[in-house]
Amino acid sequence: MNIIKLLLVTLFITTLSADAAEDVRYKLTNLVNTAFKEAGKNDHYISLAARNKMLSQQIAKDAVKIVTKIDDKKARKDIVIHAKEFDRTIKAFINSDEKLGVEALSNPLAKEQLQEIVTVWNHFFQAAMSLAQSKKVDIKSFVYIHRTNEHLLGMSHKLAQTLQSQRKFKTTFNPIIEHTLKFLDRERFLTQKMLKEKFLIFRKIDIKRNNVRLNGSFILFEHALNGMLHGDKKRGLIAVTNKAIRAKLLKLEKEWKKVRDIYKFKKEGLSKKDMLMLNSNNEIMLKTTEELVHMVESSLGI
Repeated sequence: MNIIKLLLVTLFITTLSADAAEDVRYKLTNLVNTAFKEAGKNDHYISLAARNKMLSQQIAKDAVKIVTKIDDKKARKDIVIHAKEFDRTIKAFINSDEKLGVEALSNPLAKEQLQEIVTVWNHFFQAAMSLAQSKKVDIKSFVYIHRTNEHLLGMSHKLAQTLQSQRKFKTTFNPIIEHTLKFLDRERFLTQKMLKEKFLIFRKIDIKRNNVRLNGSFILFEHALNGMLHGDKKRGLIAVTNKAIRAKLLKLEKEWKKVRDIYKFKKEGLSKKDMLMLNSNNEIMLKTTEELVHMVESSLGI
C-alpha cells in the first residue's frame, strides 16, 4: 500500500468522532489484513511457478544423464521425483491443493497459460516416466524432452510473470531484495541448464548450438553472481551485505571457481572425469542456490 495514502487515511480518521473513528479503524484493519493475506498467498504461487522453471531444466538434465549413462541410476530416481513435483504444482494451479496451500488460479491469462503448459507437459511427463522405467534407453522420449524443455521453461517463466503482475499489494517495501531474488531464482535454474548443456555437448548432440547456449548461460550466471557480491549498476544489483546471505554467496562462488574452466572450455575432448566432477559439484551448487532463494524469501516474508 502506498505510504502517503495510508497517512492520509490516518489523518482522516483523527477528524472523526470516537465511534465513527473506531468503526473506520476496524474496517481498515480488516481490509489491510485481507490484503496482506492475499499478497502472501500470491507470493507463494510466484515462488512455486519460479521453482517449476528450475524443475523443467532439472528433468532435462536428468534425461541426458540417463542417456549418457553417467550416474544414471540416481538420475532415473530423480527424474520421477522432479517430474511429480512439477506435475503436482500444475495440477494445484488448476484444481487447488490444500496441502500445498494453493487455490485454483482464477486470472484468465494465467488459466490460458496453464492450458498451454499442460498441452506440452502431459507428453513431457510421460516421456520422463518412460525414461525412468525403461530398461533400455527410450531415445524417442529423450528426444521429446530435449526438444521441448526450453519451451516449457519459457512458458513457466511467462506464468510466473503473470502472477507477479497480479501483485496489487506488496507485503514488503524492499525492491532491492526483491530484485536480488529474481537473479537468485535465475541462478538456481541456470545451475541445471548449464549442466544439461554440457552433458549434451559431451554426448555430441547439437554441439555448435549447445556451445552457444552454454556460453549464454555461463555469462548470465557469472555476471549475476559477481553483481550480487560486488554490485552491478548495469543490472541494478547492489552488493549483498546481509552476513548470512553473503556467506552463502561466497560458498557458491567457491564452488563455481572449481568448475568454471570446465564449463568455459568449448572444444571437444571432455573426459568422463570432467563430467563426473561437474555432476558432483552441481549437487552442491543447486543446494546452495536453493538455500539462498529460501533465505531471501524468508527475509521478504514469503
